[in-house]
Amino acid sequence: MFHLQPYTIENCHRHIRTYFGGVLIGSSRHGVLYLDRPYPIYYFPQSDVEMQHLVASSRKESDSGRGDRVFWHLTVGSTTARNAASTYTNPPAPAHADLGSYITFDWNVMDSWYEEREQVFGHPKNPYHRIDILASERNLNISVSNLQLAQTSSPMVLFETGLPIRYYVNRKDINLDVLEPSDTVTCCPYKGFANYFNIKTGSRRLIKDGAWCYADPLPECAKIKGRICFYNEIVDIIEDGQQLKRPRTQIKL
Repeated sequence: MFHLQPYTIENCHRHIRTYFGGVLIGSSRHGVLYLDRPYPIYYFPQSDVEMQHLVASSRKESDSGRGDRVFWHLTVGSTTARNAASTYTNPPAPAHADLGSYITFDWNVMDSWYEEREQVFGHPKNPYHRIDILASERNLNISVSNLQLAQTSSPMVLFETGLPIRYYVNRKDINLDVLEPSDTVTCCPYKGFANYFNIKTGSRRLIKDGAWCYADPLPECAKIKGRICFYNEIVDIIEDGQQLKRPRTQIKL
């Protein structure tokens, strides 16, 4: 493990690959995982990058904690993504001595990312991030503005590193009349793609994207398939007769 305060760089023993314009741009079994904020970042050894598709950019940034950042444009055929690749040069000790020979790519610019044969969505997975989903007998009554949303004694309780507990409720225990499908879709590298619902409170107030569902989650999270979860930052939850405090997070609805 290498330390780049307050960040961490670790050897990544997985076969990581990324494509752009239908072409394999980076492929390595000797990459590093940069545990940056808010999400980890893959770095490829320059020797494992198809450098003929990269053209040096004039853009440069300086960070006293991480060194000087230089950029490349990425071109395949007639398609160019400006400043899509970068690295930090001369990082301060005790960082990885050869970080300057590693290159990363803008995640959202690339066509796709893979670990081994598995496609990765959203961002790289953090090896210290854990999800546990447990069948529970907690008795929950979920409401908002005195409108009952759900009542259940058989939720799936999802525990995720650094996040509030989430309660995934069977649809038969939910007042579906107050939910309307939203166009919002988000991607989680641990759970998959989520579709959202707006909550109709009955007072002409609409809580946009106040609930969500993983209709086809990744296999590791199959227990929550088709269940609906409400942001406990905005709803009132009585659990086994006790009113729960709303957690404080960055979620703003």
